[in-house]
Amino acid sequence: MRRLVAILAAALIAPALATVSPASAQTAAPVNPVDALKNQFKSNTGVKFLTVEKSIIGGKSSIFADVKGAYQFGASGISASDTTLRLRIDDETRDSLEELSETEEGEVSLLEIITSPMRLVSTKKGTYLSTPAIAPVLPEGKSWVGLPSSTLGGRVLVAQTLNVLEPATLKALLSDVSSKKPGGNVDGARTTLYTGKLTYGELYKVSPALRQLGKLDKSQAKSVVNWQLWLDAKNLPRRVVNFTDEKVSGVTTRSVSDTRYTGWGSRLTIKTPPAAEVLTEKDALQEIPELPQLFNVIK
Repeated sequence: MRRLVAILAAALIAPALATVSPASAQTAAPVNPVDALKNQFKSNTGVKFLTVEKSIIGGKSSIFADVKGAYQFGASGISASDTTLRLRIDDETRDSLEELSETEEGEVSLLEIITSPMRLVSTKKGTYLSTPAIAPVLPEGKSWVGLPSSTLGGRVLVAQTLNVLEPATLKALLSDVSSKKPGGNVDGARTTLYTGKLTYGELYKVSPALRQLGKLDKSQAKSVVNWQLWLDAKNLPRRVVNFTDEKVSGVTTRSVSDTRYTGWGSRLTIKTPPAAEVLTEKDALQEIPELPQLFNVIK
């Protein structure tokens, strides 16, 4: 009987031992970055982000903004977004805006709109804006403004011009890398740093997020986007920095965008505001600046 028990035990243990053989115990190679990204595209999951936008004129930061929020994924990519934008401006810029912001009683000034935090919830049903700046002029019970569908062309809002959450954009960047080296820790994750550059014209061809902002003229298409991308051990984006330089009247202006991504694979569902709380375009009592106008302030 003891011999039979020993044989049975050996038969049960052998398959388990086989699973920890030297070959299978080795760490599997990570999935390539584009496939790793696509593997995240599952319903009701998402990723959080924080972007810092800066405009540096002659070496001095003139206007910058914090953009934070989350993206919800669907089967083909970003399906919804919840974004809060806060612009931060220097005293000189504030004084200039105050001169342009004279309003009549009951109106909202441009300065108030620009300097107040703006929350934008965007789904395939529409995009909705909420900000303390316009709260006083909204009818009782309304706390959101439904932005015209023509503003976004039916697309979900994406805050970053260089959108590495698009497989085509990520593939284009990694197909022409200038350098690759250890990137250190980013928010606790060990990373690899990739760098490169491309023109806006090249980016426009592959990026739906950029095309939704409108057509590029010849000058814009030739502008060079310099980028740095940190990928973690699973080949998922943890940080991306991009900047462009433009010289006007001998003064160089640099536009910098620095985005960090956290919480990959988190359960996430972004819902549109209750219809009863939304002021629609038809019943709006006052003109609200279109979304591109609001975002162009930091470009």
